[in-house]
Amino acid sequence: MFTVIELTKRFRTRKQCLKYIEQSRWPDGVCCLRCGSVRVVRKKSGDKFQCKDCRYQFSATVGTIFHNSKVGLPKWFLAIHMILSSRKGYPAKQLSRDAGLPYKTCWSMLHRIRMAMANGDGPKLTGIVELDETYVKCKAPGTKGQKKTTKAGSDPMTHVVAFGMRQRGGEARIKIIPNTKQVTLRPIIDSNVRHRTMLHTDEWIGYRGLSNRGFRHHSVCHSEEYVADDGTHCNGVESLWAVLKRGRYGVYHKIGRPYAQRYVDEVSFRINHNGSGFPALFARCEKGFNQRTRSANPRMASVN
Repeated sequence: MFTVIELTKRFRTRKQCLKYIEQSRWPDGVCCLRCGSVRVVRKKSGDKFQCKDCRYQFSATVGTIFHNSKVGLPKWFLAIHMILSSRKGYPAKQLSRDAGLPYKTCWSMLHRIRMAMANGDGPKLTGIVELDETYVKCKAPGTKGQKKTTKAGSDPMTHVVAFGMRQRGGEARIKIIPNTKQVTLRPIIDSNVRHRTMLHTDEWIGYRGLSNRGFRHHSVCHSEEYVADDGTHCNGVESLWAVLKRGRYGVYHKIGRPYAQRYVDEVSFRINHNGSGFPALFARCEKGFNQRTRSANPRMASVN
């Protein structure tokens, strides 16, 4: 991870930023974004390429989180550095003050970055995998504030359910799910965890029957102990909730329900790439681009 001083020296100009994006996006050489041809030449301007086969012209930012952005690339690099180096999150208000940009612009930038942090279709988790779920407070639908409730975290109008999976010494994944029932949890476990893997959970009834689905399953009763005599525990995955909720309470304060998955993706990405997230994010910067809306707002995705 760069320091702020190193960042401002290395990526001071647009040309320096473009060179880094090119190297991250095409480590084996530039290829055409339209036809995939490798017969590509650089234009005299230096910022664009042209395919010799289909004559398509493009730059390194086309189809990425930087696509058609009026914000200078050095400020984009600063935003990426700050959100990756902040342990519990980095709010748009702070970026607005640091970069001298409007709040709405900073909000959109940070959400594009979070979209690029989304978990991909990586290999299934194996070894010892810890599973746990928690409730995260979100703004009630159709309101600007947060509705008070007497149901604590179980009220679906004020909270969303985050389901965490963490491989010991490996990757962590978090999914926003509608509820904690078996019918909801089982397909997610099947698609993210390899069969015959050892699963460590608490005593929640939603995890019952996993041994009959091709997994080895041990559970710990948290009303009695945090670590069982045989070493079963969920402390690793529960540490995700510590980071997520401290960020929710102390940094973001309020999280909109449509954006909850992006915030948990941010937490898991930062933990998975501790100290090495900068090159990893640029290697997947295409994931934050929405071809249909070119927007970070999910509500606009339904607009024709």
